[in-house]
Amino acid sequence: MKKCPLTVYTASHFLVDLACGYTLYSMYAEGKIEAASVAVLFILYNMLAFATQHLFGALADKVNSNGSTFAFIGIISTAIGVLIRGAAPWVSVCFVGLGNACFHVGGGIDALTESQGFTRAGIFVSSGALGIALGCRFGQNLLFPPALYVFALALAALAVAVFCRGERKVIPDEEAPQTTISSSTLAICILLFAVVIRSYAGFATTKPTEVFPLFTLAVAASAFAGKLLGGVFADLFGARRVGTLSLLLCVPLYYFGAGSAVLFLTATFFFNIAMPITLVGAARKLRSHEGFIFGLTTVALFIGYFVHTLFPIGRALSVILIPILSLVAAVCVFLTTDDIRERK
Repeated sequence: MKKCPLTVYTASHFLVDLACGYTLYSMYAEGKIEAASVAVLFILYNMLAFATQHLFGALADKVNSNGSTFAFIGIISTAIGVLIRGAAPWVSVCFVGLGNACFHVGGGIDALTESQGFTRAGIFVSSGALGIALGCRFGQNLLFPPALYVFALALAALAVAVFCRGERKVIPDEEAPQTTISSSTLAICILLFAVVIRSYAGFATTKPTEVFPLFTLAVAASAFAGKLLGGVFADLFGARRVGTLSLLLCVPLYYFGAGSAVLFLTATFFFNIAMPITLVGAARKLRSHEGFIFGLTTVALFIGYFVHTLFPIGRALSVILIPILSLVAAVCVFLTTDDIRERK
């Protein structure tokens, strides 16, 4: 496993999401965006950041990129968005949204091609949870000047340009394992459906009745830990059993966690364990198209977010629905993943 590019991409992921969260929330805090337009702004950002990644991914696969060029362009685009946030808020949202999408594809290609296991993907995707949570809080409170975020992004772009160059690693098709669902197309569809379920459930889950200060950051930390350790556990004990068991544990935890902050945070941890498992599981079904597959999983995330935006649910229904969705997602993971350990 090449550790230097992974370190650079993971740190850059944190910084890109931090800058995006800061940009969105600081513009609202400063009155650059009217309250009536906030919902539209967030939908626009999420659409650009998540629903366009498959397009960037398909292009990266077409030119056989190892991802570094796309990551570099994404970081620069995000920095431009931060710079112009005061003068052109809506244009800024487009830059940070598209920059976020382009960067994720670059880092995602590295995570899915440089290792055939789950650990590398889990490490890469984990840092975004902390980045976006801290970025939103920094933006709300207008912490640190925009120039500092731009400087940090410039350093990240330089690090990508210096340490992440190289040829894209190609994984032979014959190494893809067999699972309960033998059809790759059907398996990918089921895994993407599981991602939609996880996304919708994540947004639809209501906070427990009793919380504590900085609870939102604690939720982000639980998601970070779940994604990070999910990949590690999958390589140690098998993706099928880890992904299925973690989602099954969410059923009672979410049901009883409606009134307990500790149980809710525990459920969040187990719920996010499946994230790198579904990502790598889908990529294994379509070799040499890792960028496109990574993008499809984020399209699925956007679908879950958008459905919840259109059809929000109350606490009473959430307590029943989220455990059911966790159970459905567990079945999807069981049918479409394997327990083969990391292959070198």
